[in-house]
Amino acid sequence: MPTAAPPSDYSSAVLTAQFGNEKERLGAIEHIIATHWKVLYKYLRLRYEIPSSDAEAMMQSFLGEVQQKGFLEQFDGSRSPIRAFLRVKLDEFVTRKKTLGDAGFSFPLDFSMVDEELRTELRDPSQSADEYYESEWLRNIFTLAVEELYGKLQQQGKTVQFFLFLRNDLQQGERLPIEELAKELSISPDIAKAFLKETRSTYQGIVTDLIQSLTTSSAEFRKEVRLLFGNALGRS
Repeated sequence: MPTAAPPSDYSSAVLTAQFGNEKERLGAIEHIIATHWKVLYKYLRLRYEIPSSDAEAMMQSFLGEVQQKGFLEQFDGSRSPIRAFLRVKLDEFVTRKKTLGDAGFSFPLDFSMVDEELRTELRDPSQSADEYYESEWLRNIFTLAVEELYGKLQQQGKTVQFFLFLRNDLQQGERLPIEELAKELSISPDIAKAFLKETRSTYQGIVTDLIQSLTTSSAEFRKEVRLLFGNALGRS
């Protein structure tokens, strides 16, 4: 169980969900759900081999429980990350066989998009459901960060910077040399390199902010950052 009061030197959506007032609590829980529902749904479908229609109803009902006051008070960040807590709680939920019904959850979710991903994605048959859940969580964090980066750069009129980042850092397969990308964008290689450096820094900041929002202490944050970026960025 968490302590009776939040740490005074750390701020996160998880702590707000546990200790904030009702308005703050619900906003923080929406953030937690937004960053986990997709991975939880995939895990539910694959581990328990549940048809999409039943899985959708189960997720809506489970997430309704997550919203309820007291649910996240059971979470202790010193024991496990929030994603592990939610997965265990989902397993318990399935065991109770509380399948259909609306528990008051109304956050819009695009299940059809996730079902299509499940249908087309390549999965390692030797990977366990728990391993799949962890790998999908990592991928989802980076995907959410890219989406936020795109929105931020588009709002700032920096579409060239995003395109360069997309083609150089996120490109699948063989990448063009920076000089060729710069020529394609009608900018100099030096400007292209400066754009990439700035965009990478913005992207890294988005990812680390997202991780901080889902952790409850500096120690947990550093551990999660090491998981995503490697030891160099996780050092204090």
